[in-house]
Amino acid sequence: MPNNSNDPAVVEVKSDAVSHVRPGLGWFLFSAAVAVFVGSFILIAFFNLATWYDWPALREFLSATFDFGFVLAPILALLGVAASSFSIPAPQRATLAASLDGLRITRERRRPEWIQRDRLVSGLVVPAKNRLELVLTRGEKIVAAISNEFDAQAVLSALGIDPARRRVAVMLGTVQGQLAYGCFMIPVTFFGMVMLLKVLDVPDAIFKTILPGVFPLVLLFAIRSARPLEVVVGTDGIVLKRGFTRRFIPYSALAGVKIDDEARLVLKMRSEKEIIIHKGDEAARRALDARIRHAMQAGGDSAAEGRAELDRLEPRGLSLQAWRETLKGLVVRPGDYRRAGIPEEMLLAVVEDPDAPPERRIGAALALKASGREDAAPKIRIAAEACANEHVRVALERAAEDDLDDETIERVRKL
Repeated sequence: MPNNSNDPAVVEVKSDAVSHVRPGLGWFLFSAAVAVFVGSFILIAFFNLATWYDWPALREFLSATFDFGFVLAPILALLGVAASSFSIPAPQRATLAASLDGLRITRERRRPEWIQRDRLVSGLVVPAKNRLELVLTRGEKIVAAISNEFDAQAVLSALGIDPARRRVAVMLGTVQGQLAYGCFMIPVTFFGMVMLLKVLDVPDAIFKTILPGVFPLVLLFAIRSARPLEVVVGTDGIVLKRGFTRRFIPYSALAGVKIDDEARLVLKMRSEKEIIIHKGDEAARRALDARIRHAMQAGGDSAAEGRAELDRLEPRGLSLQAWRETLKGLVVRPGDYRRAGIPEEMLLAVVEDPDAPPERRIGAALALKASGREDAAPKIRIAAEACANEHVRVALERAAEDDLDDETIERVRKL
């Protein structure tokens, strides 16, 4: 990354406080707690075996080991909750330098921290708190206090994760809340299973076999059900993820979005139904409201909309191979004005158009890739990254890599 702050490709801003939260460490400690807890019960089975064969030395060792395990497990679980809450290193003043290569964070009296661009998943500006949130791979999050919204948006644009180029995923809740719920559910799940197996009068041998095996599965189910609501805002629509459910809402089905008198985020559907979101803090909901409005407006201004000739980009019952051959003859290269067809720039506009039919976008991507244009693949990938719909995103990514197959197209066709 260039070190010269005068480079126009680099945006440099000051922050009064930059934190780096790493929930992966919290999940590791919590998983270790569950493993220790389950392992302690497995040791009890060996303890009973040592008692049966009258091995006093082994019995004493196992007794001390599983007793220690029952003490260690809750400590690890609580450390997991704490580790998912704290910033490492502690929040402090820093300078952020952003470009398409990545982000450099320079803190006082510390070596600069370099974050590659491909580690950045999404970003969001929270105007109410003058805060910039960057989500990294493995669930890591960087939160920076920025003096004004303009500077924060400039950082997102420099990184290439602004609303027009990258979807944003916002967790309306905290990982530590989910882990705290898991800590609570460890004893509840265990004693609940014990009581159930006792009521069912399960034989002792089966009881000791079932408990260590089924307990972690029941616990994981309970923790997954408490997963915070995640809202993914793309250029094509919104995805709501909670627990075991996932719902995609295209902007064409959305009449509007607002913050009501109770500071709840309200998604008003064209069917007159409303989806009310009250999870998370108010500032995050207001930031989501602004991001969704921006995405809906950008989609409405699409340059590719209404072009009748673009219908030819759709497969219309053709096989994948026949579709590819047809698309090759549609592209008009710069300077070739004597032949009818679709210019490369128009194809790119269709690929980037969230309101275009999914099959048309994929057809445009295939045609653009077949044109031999040097920047076709990266531009198609950028459009894919902005998609909230997983099937469309995967199809565009595969089109960029010349790896599209019939199964992927069929999933898109069923949307």
